[in-house]
Amino acid sequence: MKPRLWMLALAGLIWLGACGSTPHEVVLTESDNGSAITLKAGQVLVVRLAANPTTGYAWNLSAVDEAVLRPAGEAGYTPEPASQERLGAGGTAEWRFVAAGSGATTLKLVYARPWEKPPQPVQTFSVTVTVQP
Repeated sequence: MKPRLWMLALAGLIWLGACGSTPHEVVLTESDNGSAITLKAGQVLVVRLAANPTTGYAWNLSAVDEAVLRPAGEAGYTPEPASQERLGAGGTAEWRFVAAGSGATTLKLVYARPWEKPPQPVQTFSVTVTVQP
C-alpha cells in the first residue's frame, strides 16, 4: 500500500472508532432541567446556566451524592462578550462533575443570594444522573 493510501486508511479507522465512542463531556443547559441522563464512569458532566453575579444571586450546589457524581473544581463564570461594555450584564455559570461511581443521584443547583437566611432560590436546576461502570 502506498504511504498516502495507508494514511487515509488509518484516518478512516480512527474516524470509525470515534463515531461509536462515548463523548468524554456531556453538556447540560437550562433546557435540560428536570431530565434524566446516563453517564459512564469517568465521563465529565458540564452544567452551564445563565447567571448574573451583579444581582447578588449565584448558583449553589444543593444536592448530589458525591460517591456517584463528584464536583470537579470550583464553579466558573464567563461574562457574555457584549456584557463587558454594559455594566450589570450577565453571563454563564459553569459547573463540572466527574461520574465517579455506579449508582444514581439527583443533582440540584439553586440560584439564590447566599446571605439570605434561609436562602430563597429564584430558580432551581435539577437532573437525575445514573452512572454505569
